[in-house]
Amino acid sequence: PSAGGEEGTALPTAAPAGRLASFDFLVDLSSSMRRMSPCRGRIKEEAVAHLIRKMNHRLPERPYQAALRVFGYKYAATRADFTTLYYGPGPYSRDGYESAIARLAAADSVSPFSDALRAADGDLQALPSPKAVLMFSDFQESIGSGQPLADVENARRRHGPALAAHTFYVSRQVGAEKLAKALAKAGGGQAWEVCSLLDNERAFENMMLTVFGPGGAAGCPDADADGVCDANDLCPNTPRGAPVDERGCWIAAYSQFFDFNQATVKSEFRPRLAEAARIIREHPDQPRVVIAGHTDNVGGQEYNLELGRRRAQAVFDLLVSEGVPAARLSAASYGKERPVADNATEEGRARNRRVEFHIGEMPASSAARTF
Repeated sequence: PSAGGEEGTALPTAAPAGRLASFDFLVDLSSSMRRMSPCRGRIKEEAVAHLIRKMNHRLPERPYQAALRVFGYKYAATRADFTTLYYGPGPYSRDGYESAIARLAAADSVSPFSDALRAADGDLQALPSPKAVLMFSDFQESIGSGQPLADVENARRRHGPALAAHTFYVSRQVGAEKLAKALAKAGGGQAWEVCSLLDNERAFENMMLTVFGPGGAAGCPDADADGVCDANDLCPNTPRGAPVDERGCWIAAYSQFFDFNQATVKSEFRPRLAEAARIIREHPDQPRVVIAGHTDNVGGQEYNLELGRRRAQAVFDLLVSEGVPAARLSAASYGKERPVADNATEEGRARNRRVEFHIGEMPASSAARTF
């Protein structure tokens, strides 16, 4: 789907000196992106989405042209389905880009790097210079990855110095970091570690300056330092370091943390909740933490209330086992009452199946079940 301008809209041919005119984000949604990342308490897809969202919030108001393409797939009849355009190419809109970011959800698939890079070359043909392609991944090659280094070298030859390719890696594996740096070097760009950019504001600002040019990081008041501007933050008192979604709300667990219709947290995601317990313990002055279970709209209200309750209880029990006093916690299930995404899509339903942390009491609801 395209969120760009109308067909036939004339694109500008150049930007002021030193400033980027257009960009194409390539986002890895392969199965390895569903695993825990080196970023404290975040899975890989979440760390990447958080960084992209922060970049989107901090871009200055300029007439950019943009695209956002993903690779990895839920359903693929042909190789053309290995990569999908979520936005553009066309005029950049902060809200439109945010809508594309909100759809990001990894699938059970390989990492078709070459398919994404070759498709992105077509996007770049429609974008003005100077232009950049930004690749976000754990850079774990798999069957079907192709030859991404050759693809970047070919793109650089076609577009010349008007194109820069940058990489953002969410992995501390030597081979993955080596690939990310090699791709960036071949593309005349730089490689950055995602976790460092999330943890270090100066590093983030330097990256924005490098990629987007002077003035590449707009002001963004952010009182709780969660990467979501105060103007967009629906949960403004989140503790520092907590992983949040586009609303600025602290997500404890998504549906992939549990097996289907089960309420036992998978072992690979327990470090996420151990980190959450640490954050809660280190903020003893904050009010009670409410653990809220939510579901999608599939199934009846009673079924969903019970599933949300069981999953919230599982998170409650793990926090207590990690040293959080039970008196500092309460739990509730809201079932399908409070979706944060469109239940008409699989991506939306996956985001709605979640457990959240809220600092202080949540608004009352006649449909909620507390325990």
